[in-house]
Amino acid sequence: MPYEVTAGRFVGRTEELAQLRELLARAANGQPQVAVIGGEAGIGKTRLTDQLADVANQQGARVLRGGCVPLGEEGLPFAPVTHALRGLADQLDPAELEAVVGPARAELGRLLPDLAWSGDATAAPVVTEASQGRLFELLLGVIERLAAWAPLLLVIEDLHWADRSTRGLVAFLAASLRSGRVLVVLTFRSDELDRLHPLRGLLGELARNRRTRRLELERFSRSELAEQLAGLLGADPPTGLVQDIYARSEGNPFFAEELVLVGGGAGPAALPPSLQEVLLARVVRLGHRTQQLLRVAAAAGPGVTEPLLAAVAGMEEAALLDSLREAVDQQVLLPEPGGNGYVFRHLLVAEAVYSELLPGERGRLHTALAGALEAGVEAGEARASRAARLAYHWWAAGDQPRALHASVQAAAAAEEVYGFAEAQLQLERVLGLWDRVADAEQRAGMDRVSLLSRCAEAAYAAGDPTHAAELVRQALPLVDPVRQAQRAGLLHEQLADCLRMLGDPAALAQQRQAVRLVAPEPSPERARVLGSLAHLLALVDRFEEARGVAEEAAAIACQVGARAEQAIARTALGSALVNLGEADAGLAELEAARRLAGQADDVIIMLRARNNHADLLLTAGRLEEAATVALGGLEEARQLGLARFYGPLLAGNATEALAALGRWDQAEQVSRQGLEAAPTDAVSVPLLCSRAVLELGRGDLEAAQARLRQLRRLLPTPIPEAQKAGPLFAGLAELALWRGDLEQAKRLVAEAVPLVAANLRYAAPLYALGMRVEADRAELARARHPGQPAPDDGTATALLERLDQAVAGPAGAGIPELAAWHTLGLAERTRQPGQPDPAAWAAAVTSWERLGQPYRAAYAGFRQAEALLAAGDRESAAVVLGPAAEVTGRLGARPLDTEVRALARRARLDLTPHVGAPAVATGASTPAEQLGLTPREAEVLALVAAGRSNRQIAQALFISPKTASVHVSNILAKLGVAGRVEAAAIAHRLGLD
Repeated sequence: MPYEVTAGRFVGRTEELAQLRELLARAANGQPQVAVIGGEAGIGKTRLTDQLADVANQQGARVLRGGCVPLGEEGLPFAPVTHALRGLADQLDPAELEAVVGPARAELGRLLPDLAWSGDATAAPVVTEASQGRLFELLLGVIERLAAWAPLLLVIEDLHWADRSTRGLVAFLAASLRSGRVLVVLTFRSDELDRLHPLRGLLGELARNRRTRRLELERFSRSELAEQLAGLLGADPPTGLVQDIYARSEGNPFFAEELVLVGGGAGPAALPPSLQEVLLARVVRLGHRTQQLLRVAAAAGPGVTEPLLAAVAGMEEAALLDSLREAVDQQVLLPEPGGNGYVFRHLLVAEAVYSELLPGERGRLHTALAGALEAGVEAGEARASRAARLAYHWWAAGDQPRALHASVQAAAAAEEVYGFAEAQLQLERVLGLWDRVADAEQRAGMDRVSLLSRCAEAAYAAGDPTHAAELVRQALPLVDPVRQAQRAGLLHEQLADCLRMLGDPAALAQQRQAVRLVAPEPSPERARVLGSLAHLLALVDRFEEARGVAEEAAAIACQVGARAEQAIARTALGSALVNLGEADAGLAELEAARRLAGQADDVIIMLRARNNHADLLLTAGRLEEAATVALGGLEEARQLGLARFYGPLLAGNATEALAALGRWDQAEQVSRQGLEAAPTDAVSVPLLCSRAVLELGRGDLEAAQARLRQLRRLLPTPIPEAQKAGPLFAGLAELALWRGDLEQAKRLVAEAVPLVAANLRYAAPLYALGMRVEADRAELARARHPGQPAPDDGTATALLERLDQAVAGPAGAGIPELAAWHTLGLAERTRQPGQPDPAAWAAAVTSWERLGQPYRAAYAGFRQAEALLAAGDRESAAVVLGPAAEVTGRLGARPLDTEVRALARRARLDLTPHVGAPAVATGASTPAEQLGLTPREAEVLALVAAGRSNRQIAQALFISPKTASVHVSNILAKLGVAGRVEAAAIAHRLGLD
């Protein structure tokens, strides 16, 4: 017998709803949250989000919802965003909408035409990954402004169908929402995810976000299913019905409801034998015309409108409305929330209906749907959405010529809304159809070379430079370098850009080939390839050559009035000049480049020039200006919607400047936010360097090691750019030094020297660090073999000669740090023979103080105090060591602070801050006692420093190995170190061995 079914009540998700309500409360208090809800199809994800939306509405929050659309491989670009914006446009009056959308209106109008001003231009944007980043930033601004009015619940459903651009947007929002009253809820079908599903990467990224909560919905238990059936039937269900439906549905709420709705209580024999039959059971009871309408709706996809249904089904208005009414009354179709179309109550039903279509029937339906869309039956849909649907339907219909043409149009429409991954997929489809369509070139409006180049541009902008390079390589053999020289040259430049992004040294050769092929006559193209070559030459430290090429490029660009190209050339010229010692001239070129980029209205080149300006101010030692320019650039990037792409680069320069100035807390904050916003590891390489230096200074050696290992994985071997090789190897060597592994530090410096020799800004710090390592090795050798001279293999002498040449060369005048590193090297050299010179170290202190770098001045002050103590001048040592201790304590520079305070304990210097110089303490104590070690522990530490094992220590001291182990553990704890090597290093440095 059929049962009379009523609206069901919410069942079985009490704990999950409570968790979501908790997240909503946190969001309402200004702590943005992300909830990820997974579960198999039909498990109740939508029902749970419906309940949460009701709660949010009752609490005065605003709710925006959107869902991803299954439409072939490529999907609809930003489909959930379009749905959510449509809901926003319906909720707000025009004045409110303008206040919320504001500067994003023109860009968002590409996604939803209702948001665009009448007459707004929608020209296709320049294809760059940064353009999509700008859209992301603008959407973030809309969300933040909405949340300023009232708490916001943003629900994005069915992420398993998300296009790549939507996945990128979700990742960006999760990383970038650091304040504001926002709860983002994401749902996906966990049973759709095979091990290669693209959503897995996003889920992994979200799992690492501390603001993300993951919920996995399980199937109903038997008691929960009985409660569900009671809600559906309005009375307690018979035990047999519960048993039968539980057996067939296996606790899936949707399947259980379907079984009840088709009269599943007639007994086991009456239950459909398969899920397909369960899903179609109610459909087959509908009228013939209604079933035909559902077939059209299943082929059309979610949100199908009445005009489209009428056109394809061939129904009169009255018959159409009757069939729609029947489908809605029987809960097969539902009006689309916030839209004008219809959706299946559950997409599983749509899938089942579609799978029942015969092959010929599918082809005819898709042909009819495509024809109706081309005829303009559906009005008001965003161009990108309409174009993607049209391309899909022609492809599904098997009409390859029309599918090719429509896919080209869909790619262009996707580029307009910065859906570059979707544009790439559309163009890949065109490439697949190319040889099957006789007049492919005419239908595409381009030849195969242009298609490959354009597809490569989309792949590059979508963050896949590897595939982009492969596409360009496919295009190059199709172009005659003699008859089509300029075209070939521009392809070589495109390939060079891809290789540069990948860190491939072959980029320079490709760029040189581009210059050889593009005609030497003045043109924007000639200026462009020359400017790009100058940029690459500067990156690989060929500054003199870069200067000449950049001057030529700038002159041509000026002659032909190409301001953007002139800005690129003068940016490269400024970099070359500063590194050649002409700092003022170089910085003036950077200022000019920024002005030209602004006049060209090219925000990408403008931010690139600002980033280079900050970097070259660092080179010129103008730290305060560098910090100001970099931080100003960060704010400008946020306002332009480009913080995601230029933010990490600017944050890297800001972090370096702030750390050098001693503003470590601010540097930590800027670097953390920059890393959170970085879309790819490649973009964040300079910032990873700056962050690792900060972590080394603060003694977070594990974090620094992880950061440096990540850098080494990202960079090629060998590393062609000194600006990357220098910080990486200096960081690795300093890490080894702090851990007491002096031999490893020496090997790292030796490996790096040839990599950095061409760029003195990055070479000088490495040379000075190498001399510090040699001095430490000499001290260790004297500690192990008293009375014997320390071996000297000439490394320190060679490094000092390099520093002498650096400071005496032309770059010395433009890079003031070179003189400071030289002074530091001279002081380190006095340590090696065991005769540290207080005057040399005083000169080093003065050099770093003059540059406004307190941490490096503190290190030099520490060494000066050591030298003074060795000379017996405790009074002067106390005067010098006090300021060093103040700096290391204030900065939280734990490793150096430990050294400073250990030196004070050994020398019995009181570093307690007070007026005047630190007082000299009275009384005596040994270095071991100052470290809190007992006499026995001091003996054990000396043996640890000599490299003895626990068993050997036990034999030497006539104790048990277990007792020796306990002593070693106590020593490590008192010294605050992680292992025996670090303990031995401290022992050697403090003379405890």
